Amino acid sequence: MNISRRNFAIQIAGGCIYTCPWCSTGSANALGKGVIRDTKNNSSAIFEKIEELNIGNNDHVHITGTGEPGISRAYKPLLDELSKRGSKISVCCGGPSSIPETNLNGSFYRADISLNDYTDPYEA
Repeated sequence: MNISRRNFAIQIAGGCIYTCPWCSTGSANALGKGVIRDTKNNSSAIFEKIEELNIGNNDHVHITGTGEPGISRAYKPLLDELSKRGSKISVCCGGPSSIPETNLNGSFYRADISLNDYTDPYEA
């Protein structure tokens, strides 16, 4: 069986209350080239790009933000859309606000969480 997987990174706009020492918030080139960016909180641009690139079954999508992804109003609709398309989703975040309540039918598989003074303990 030959499984082809493409990797994408989506950076969504949002505020953040955390102070993660490793965070690249504000750095336009933090994730390199080929990143789908929502710098103006225009989630429709993200969904248009997902459609254009036909992101879907078996593709890996890593979500990060210009702030905490879970605070962005685009985050939950983005998770729902990627889940419906069968993508494998991971997120880089500072706290539990970015971790969905379910695993989205097996689509959500990883959360990289920065522990800091503002992060509440999270129990899986």
